[in-house]
Amino acid sequence: MGDLKVTPLKVVEDSRCPINARCVWAGRLVVRTQIDGTASAGNWRDTANIQLGETYGTHGRIIALTSGEPGKMTNRETQPEEYRFTYERRDDRLGGPPPVPPR
Repeated sequence: MGDLKVTPLKVVEDSRCPINARCVWAGRLVVRTQIDGTASAGNWRDTANIQLGETYGTHGRIIALTSGEPGKMTNRETQPEEYRFTYERRDDRLGGPPPVPPR
């Protein structure tokens, strides 16, 4: 992620609907995440609870938790070491010149 290091620390909530069940509510996955970065003013660290599918902004950077595996099952509890997360940096999409209006 360039000048960022993103580290999942712990699952705060995994209330997602099990993949082998039908649910009224999809539930959510929230991961306590440590974000380390560098800037012209020096190194920094932030820690936040990031929900699957949502973005989090800090120090001019925006990241999103885009996936959490494995999916939840009704017949077993997912162990902490089994989780795998994918984060995506999104602030690079905000740069660049504004669009040119049509004539």
